[in-house]
Amino acid sequence: MKVILLLLFFVSKYSLKGQVVVLKTKLIDENYTWKNYTISQIDSFYFSLQPIQNSDYKTHIRISLTGQKIDFFSDDKVNFKGVLTNHTVEYKTFYDKENKQNNSIEYQKVFEQIQLDPINVQMFISKFFESGQLNLQTDSLIPNWKTGFLHCSGILYQLKIDNDNTFQRYPCPWGQNDSLKAKEIILNNYNDLKSIFKLDSLYDSFIGKLEGGKTYSNDSYVFTYKFNDKQLKQFSKTKPLREYLFSIKDTVDYKINLDVNNQKFDFDEIAYYYMFDITISKNGKLEKIELSNGQKPKLKESLNFKYFLDDKKKIRICKKEFRTVCKKIDLGFLNLEYKIYRTIFFDKNLNEFKILDETVYLKNQ
Repeated sequence: MKVILLLLFFVSKYSLKGQVVVLKTKLIDENYTWKNYTISQIDSFYFSLQPIQNSDYKTHIRISLTGQKIDFFSDDKVNFKGVLTNHTVEYKTFYDKENKQNNSIEYQKVFEQIQLDPINVQMFISKFFESGQLNLQTDSLIPNWKTGFLHCSGILYQLKIDNDNTFQRYPCPWGQNDSLKAKEIILNNYNDLKSIFKLDSLYDSFIGKLEGGKTYSNDSYVFTYKFNDKQLKQFSKTKPLREYLFSIKDTVDYKINLDVNNQKFDFDEIAYYYMFDITISKNGKLEKIELSNGQKPKLKESLNFKYFLDDKKKIRICKKEFRTVCKKIDLGFLNLEYKIYRTIFFDKNLNEFKILDETVYLKNQ
């Protein structure tokens, strides 16, 4: 699975309307997995949240979003309090000597807990109970509720009303048919929740408090690297370079695609399996072409030595063919100030080359 890496830096305050909000951490315990424990037990272990089914309150509602959990609770079903838990996972990077590459593993949960404004809590709870949410079924029991979406988050409700416990799970409600009444109810409550409590702003503030020089993710798909002061200073020095490369990006991509695909080529099937990183020099011509990271064959992963040598041979042939094609690239008319870096591969289905730009521009810093 390909992940998205974001480089972020913030300046933020550590207080919220008089609250002193302190970041807390809990080391990852490999024994606490979805296979061994319920989500309530995991929430209790990492965030010290009461398991809903054993809650001390007569009414306890927990809404789980990506990176956020919102608890509403009451002893009399009239006066409610609310707590927001913002959370993410810090990752540790280590060098894997065996595979000769950097890998990341989950290291610890980082979170904060904020008391929500009582007036806003009462406003949301009134809307919530009137919406009909409590009468909804979970996703698998709703006719025509679609699942199987890639990289689409969901909403989870855990509810204890008196002695009744309810579990409502809704993966990707945004992708459901508008004809489903449940979709309207779920998304209306979701939008109320986000707007009344300004959840996006509170999460941005939380991210701003994270320690710099480290990598974080709240979904194991989008990873955020937080700059420390030294890195931020160094990164700011490259601003002219990044702005220049961004200003010519569309022209560069268009011209490279035109140059490599406006040729006659009859590739062997071996070309379909490899990606190459190319460097265009300041004179606008191909300077270097190398097999992309992670594609080099390893003897220990080959069936035998013969297969290993065959793979090496195929790569040499493929690289030669790619080099011939890429030599047609000509960006000389741009009078480049810096070198250009792209990744190229051949799409068999479309019978054309694809160009990937993995440059980190971050124009909106």
